[in-house]
Amino acid sequence: MSQINDNDVILYMDSADVVRGDIRTHLLSETRRHIMVLTNGGFKHSHWTKMDCFKAMKCDTPEYMDAIQLEAGVCIFKKTDGVSIFLKEWLKWCTIRDAVSAKEEYVHEILKLLRNIGTIKVFSLTLKIKYNLYSSSDIRRLVVCNVPVRKKETRDNIHYSFIL
Repeated sequence: MSQINDNDVILYMDSADVVRGDIRTHLLSETRRHIMVLTNGGFKHSHWTKMDCFKAMKCDTPEYMDAIQLEAGVCIFKKTDGVSIFLKEWLKWCTIRDAVSAKEEYVHEILKLLRNIGTIKVFSLTLKIKYNLYSSSDIRRLVVCNVPVRKKETRDNIHYSFIL
């Protein structure tokens, strides 16, 4: 964030995600109304998060434990002071072991299924409920998540630049 200008927009996508449509128009529309857009997920926190995480974050109430996680693999951020504060807090929580380690009995399955489980749970627990942030599923019609890579192929992170 320190290397971009105020009000510039960052679209973060996991490297296995692929754009399929006019994402520029979507970015313009969303960032006119919101400084940040988080993508709705589909899993309940308590199914994938151990109690140590809830306790470390002081989120051990049904409001947080029964909430649906956010998809951390697709996010839109407009550079503002508020977004910078938000991202610093997210990073802080991602470095606290009790907040990012998964339920021990599910570690092997989780690692196979969800590479970013710690990030996803910290992202949505810390931010969506605590700050009552905007989230949407609209971007899902423009991004295909977790596209498999064929054997002999490699996938590098691709950085798109848009003039908004």
